[in-house]
Amino acid sequence: SSSKSQVIPRQGQSGELESSMPAARLNAALAGWVRKCRLQNSYDAAVAKRLGLRSVSDCGKRASFVLDLQQHDCHAFSDLGQNFVHCGILATAIAGCTTLTASLNDPEERTSVTTDLSVSYMSSARVGQVIRIDTNVLGIGGKLAFMEAHVKHDETDRVIAVGRHTMMFVGESGKATDFVNFPSTFDV
Repeated sequence: SSSKSQVIPRQGQSGELESSMPAARLNAALAGWVRKCRLQNSYDAAVAKRLGLRSVSDCGKRASFVLDLQQHDCHAFSDLGQNFVHCGILATAIAGCTTLTASLNDPEERTSVTTDLSVSYMSSARVGQVIRIDTNVLGIGGKLAFMEAHVKHDETDRVIAVGRHTMMFVGESGKATDFVNFPSTFDV
């Protein structure tokens, strides 16, 4: 298979985990976020449970995630047979991926809330396609994190959407990935 189809397995999945520390930390945070989304039956769960980490570079400041698009991601107003993916799925993927990347780049590892999320849609995506969400840390300061994401068709690199995400740090130091060890009394 081509290198585009390779995904870094999450903890607990078969395969080898990328050896870099930023990739291992981001992969552990992704696995924890997925687990918390499922336990809380969160809105993010529809995206989180299918998200895969493709790569991490630039000391963790850039990351690529992949998401396979399924029928329940469709916009209800699409004509039958077109199966266009709803813009909310893309916005949710952008917000989740940029939050994970920003959280692991904050030296204090604080939790954050979104202050601004803007998405420009340039193309459509359809059921059965795989999209790639490339995140980039634009800047992290004392109170705010500035992120950018490009959503692309994984096979063609055609840009589907570009998002900008600003987050304000609100939590205590060391709490950004508390969900990694989120307690559960039942298996998910």
